[in-house]
Amino acid sequence: MRNKIIIIVLISAFKINAQVNLVPNPSFESYTYCPFGTAQLDCTSNWFFAAGSTDYYNACSPQGNMSVPYNVRGFQYASSGEAYIGMITLGLNEPNPPYYREPAMTKLSQALSIGTKYFVSFKAVLTINDFEACCASNKLGALFSKVPYSITDKAPINNFAHVYTNSIISDTLNWTMIAGSFIADSAYEYITIGNFFSSPNTSFIDYKNDFPATSAAYYYIDDVIVSTDSDFVYSNIKKTPFNLNSLNLYFNSTNNTIFVDTDLNDYLCLELKDILGRTIYTTTFHASCRVDFSAFISGTYIVQIIDLKRKSLLKTKKIIKL
Repeated sequence: MRNKIIIIVLISAFKINAQVNLVPNPSFESYTYCPFGTAQLDCTSNWFFAAGSTDYYNACSPQGNMSVPYNVRGFQYASSGEAYIGMITLGLNEPNPPYYREPAMTKLSQALSIGTKYFVSFKAVLTINDFEACCASNKLGALFSKVPYSITDKAPINNFAHVYTNSIISDTLNWTMIAGSFIADSAYEYITIGNFFSSPNTSFIDYKNDFPATSAAYYYIDDVIVSTDSDFVYSNIKKTPFNLNSLNLYFNSTNNTIFVDTDLNDYLCLELKDILGRTIYTTTFHASCRVDFSAFISGTYIVQIIDLKRKSLLKTKKIIKL
């Protein structure tokens, strides 16, 4: 019996060790102070600028522009916890170098072992907004290095990353996992998240929401993992909870009425925002909703439908009242 107990303990200890995430503060929950403006990646512990002005969002923010889920670049709940970072992955007005990127980096809890296979993942979600973001791109990935980068000594854009996606990430609702593996050929000490490919080697979709002048692809980033255990990495995938084709949002400009109908068996919230992102009207409904828009002044507005149970943004629509 004693031998069996010893074997069980050894197996358990091995499994726990195999599941260690080498990334400190992987979901950006730990911070030194709450963000109150853009380009404050230094608010969060362990993470640093690796080129441009990466942003930090946390529900603790005293101002709504850097909070979670509401912030200056949109509405998005964190994949886990109450925080995430945000970065530009592509500037449309930069076909030639120098290319502007906003990667973020951290030092791993221990250096990688040469010849060992590592599994890497992180989550990203696109935001389309009037602040600056108009586009979706690919090539978002993870680059490992033996030296740190900074705003002055920038992460390279040399069309290489150890793990990256060739698919354009266009989902603005659900977090998409970027995942892969590689065998370490060096004792890398740092991981950097971003786009390390030149603009000509990066594909994109331009949604042409040009207001007032949008010219970049921008993503929220959360849940960064580096581990030797593939199960630990890939078990973090979250499935889409339902088919969003069953949710319809209309605006009738003739009689200034917003209509929503759905067969989702959940209570939803409709929020109406002005062009500055301020919430000016909200209502909770089930199955259908009708909002008389005639009393509002002329201008541009944003309608958002939120699932109250899952705390997720289901649909966004820009409307213009003449």
